[in-house]
This record gives sequence, structure tokens and C-alpha cells, in this order.
Amino acid sequence: IGIDEDATHVQTRGLILQAIQALNLPVAVGSRGYYMIDDEKELREYVNSINGRISEMEKRKNLVQKAFEKYHKI
Repeated sequence: IGIDEDATHVQTRGLILQAIQALNLPVAVGSRGYYMIDDEKELREYVNSINGRISEMEKRKNLVQKAFEKYHKI
């Protein structure tokens, strides 16, 4: 499809997101790639996984902010 892709596959991920939005596809992504969510159990597991990642990112954000403030004596 003519995509000059980098190591992070930003353009490919963007196209997949556009397809999900345009076609209302229940597509998830995991360590083995993209897949269709087939049932409510898979949906719950996927949502829980995302929520866990959000929680970890919030912790890291707070840690970095506090470290910045201490390091710069703010």
C-alpha cells in the first residue's frame, strides 16, 4: 500500500485505527499483534489490560514529576 514504515509502525497503526473507527471493528492489540475481540470475556480482559497500563503510566508520570521537583528543588 506504499507505506515507508519505521521501526515503530506509526503509519500502520494509524491506518488500523482508521479502519476500526470507520468500520466499527472490535479490534484489539496484544503481544502477538492485532485480533478481533470475539466475546465479552475477551473484551473484559482487553479493557482490564488497558486499564492496568493506564495505571502504570500514571504511577510513572507521578514518579517523574516528583523526581523533577526534588532534583530541581521546586
